[in-house]
Amino acid sequence: MKPIVLCHGTWSRFKDWHEVGSPVRNALKERGFEVYDFLWSGYCGGFPSPVIVPKDTPEMDGRLLLWLSEGEKLALWCKDKGLEAPDLLTHSHGLQVGVFAASLGQKFDHFLSISGPVREDMAKYRQLAKSNISRWIQVVDKEDDMTIRQGEAFDKHLGWAYDLPEADVNIESPGYGHSGLVLDNTDWEKLGIWKALE
Repeated sequence: MKPIVLCHGTWSRFKDWHEVGSPVRNALKERGFEVYDFLWSGYCGGFPSPVIVPKDTPEMDGRLLLWLSEGEKLALWCKDKGLEAPDLLTHSHGLQVGVFAASLGQKFDHFLSISGPVREDMAKYRQLAKSNISRWIQVVDKEDDMTIRQGEAFDKHLGWAYDLPEADVNIESPGYGHSGLVLDNTDWEKLGIWKALE
């Protein structure tokens, strides 16, 4: 069985898409994946906040430190589980957590990001991460996903980005919104997601 790690997004630690018995998790198991669930705080990084955001350092914008910390945890968690280069499925800002894990040296075979906000302030970390990812896949709804736009706010870039420049494959999923494809995997075949994971 091939290992795959599920990494939820902001505020989704206790949502059902990644939990035991969910449609996506069941479909992955049916296709021969050994499914692991990485739970992180789910707090919202990347935004100004007097409560959560630490001060900037010479190396990094303080707004990104939350995701860095969670990425460190993901890398250590994979090491503890003996997962040298598992597949990774992230949703929303789980992308940033996975990027930091890979930028710190954690290897991933397939990295499937669904509705991951493409933040300008994460570009250099994505470049560092790229060498530790065999195949990177980004899936987005460019028409109906307003949440992804919110997730790109305060990234030091005007406008919105959907395609991930570092991805090997960018898949458009019009009509599925921000969470449609993690709540229901019925159309993964039609969209080419299963094929991209081969």
